[in-house]
Amino acid sequence: MKLTNLFAFSFVSIALIACASDNDAPTQTGNQASKVQARRAFDGASGRIESAFGALDDNRVAPLGEVIDYSEPCSLGGSVDLNGQFDYNETSADSSIDLTASFSACQEEEGLIDGSLHWTSAMSADHAEDDWTGTITVEDASGSYTCAFDLHTVLDNADITYSGSICGYDVNADLGL
Repeated sequence: MKLTNLFAFSFVSIALIACASDNDAPTQTGNQASKVQARRAFDGASGRIESAFGALDDNRVAPLGEVIDYSEPCSLGGSVDLNGQFDYNETSADSSIDLTASFSACQEEEGLIDGSLHWTSAMSADHAEDDWTGTITVEDASGSYTCAFDLHTVLDNADITYSGSICGYDVNADLGL
């Protein structure tokens, strides 16, 4: 099984966060991100992680069950480093991920990201649980803001539940998930 297939499966449930509606303008007060900025922070960080994870898989840098230690340059400067472990049981199709993504002045067209996110995931044929924790700082056209992640998702058959917060917003009460 390709790492990117499992990564994409995990992001399907998380990416729904970016689809929740709100009427907040993309402005900020101090260092508090708006809801729109919270989504941008997640989209930017997850996009860079997904790209690096895909390159890692394509380059076969980390065989299953071994340590991942991979760095990929960002398109306009800086880098994203992936460190952790990915395990996959071919008999049961269960998998687990324990990965830290560290952003070092990672500059993309959309903005600059610094900080780190820790992602753990456990998946089976009909159940997946993901946890995202950490803090990133984003600088983009709307300003500079710090965004903490403490997100838990559960995908049980077709039912998805969310708990926790992104950029200080409760994923249920504030972001409507």
